Amino acid sequence: KSNPPMPQWLFQLLGEFNSRNNFLLEISAITEKYSYNANYMRRIFKEYTGVTMTDYFNRKKMDYAYTLLTQTNLSIEQICENIGFNNVSYFYHLFKDVYSQTPNRIRKKQ
Repeated sequence: KSNPPMPQWLFQLLGEFNSRNNFLLEISAITEKYSYNANYMRRIFKEYTGVTMTDYFNRKKMDYAYTLLTQTNLSIEQICENIGFNNVSYFYHLFKDVYSQTPNRIRKKQ
């Protein structure tokens, strides 16, 4: 069975998750303006993307963190602030899950 075309609201939501301007927001703050039930939105999101909203949004943040690590001199604490993480150890954990290396190791390669 093939899925119907992706709903317009989901295209819009993906765009918002990809926008660095939203990285400081909670997912709920981004999704609350949609007139859909949160559970419905989570289910449809996973159906079309194969991942949860949280995993998708965090991955976008990690990709941006990688860019900041490799292209700026911002401290890891500053990078965490830029992507909406106030827990540095949680950031390290997620970053290592995505890249199989610590942020420090990525930075040293530069």
